[in-house]
Amino acid sequence: DVPGHWGIRRLKTLFREVNKRSETGAETLLSLRMYRGLVPHEDVSDKPIPPSALVGYKHVGPGQLVMNRMRAAIGIFGIPTQEGLVSPDYAVFDPANTVVPSYYLSLFKTAAMCSEFRIASKGLGTGSSGFMRLYTDQFGKLWVPFPPRNEQEDILRAIAVESSELESALSVARRELDLLHEDRTRLTADIVTGQLDER
Repeated sequence: DVPGHWGIRRLKTLFREVNKRSETGAETLLSLRMYRGLVPHEDVSDKPIPPSALVGYKHVGPGQLVMNRMRAAIGIFGIPTQEGLVSPDYAVFDPANTVVPSYYLSLFKTAAMCSEFRIASKGLGTGSSGFMRLYTDQFGKLWVPFPPRNEQEDILRAIAVESSELESALSVARRELDLLHEDRTRLTADIVTGQLDER
């Protein structure tokens, strides 16, 4: 059920897959994370990856939509804020000019859409432990609500207002977790080096 003046469209009419590959692997590798979106790989991993290993990776840029095919059913999508590279197994889409990418990013993380993605995925196994993959043709066949562009923006603003207190609480909790990790590391080091009596 959607408002009468909204449309209902197949995703293939709103997003077009693109497949531009790196020839040098010199671009920044981006990692797609559940809560942080697309971030530089070096921000989330200590394991360096040489450019030679990134030749053939997919090029992405701001405003595009990136989907982790194997984890679409749990809402693993992102929008790049910088130029970079992503795994060749990811799908990269250019949105239509009637689309606000962040609106659809929010929609794709809802339980209802994740359920649709799970049903449309192909492969073996169930849940997050299975090898289910959402192929572009199946993604494109799915129907979604299509509000006017200005209403997509209004909905995003409403989400931001409603979630601002939650985001503030999450920020405090993340900071407290960081401090606890620092304390644990320091405590472990002090005990191992004999600076602190473990009793």
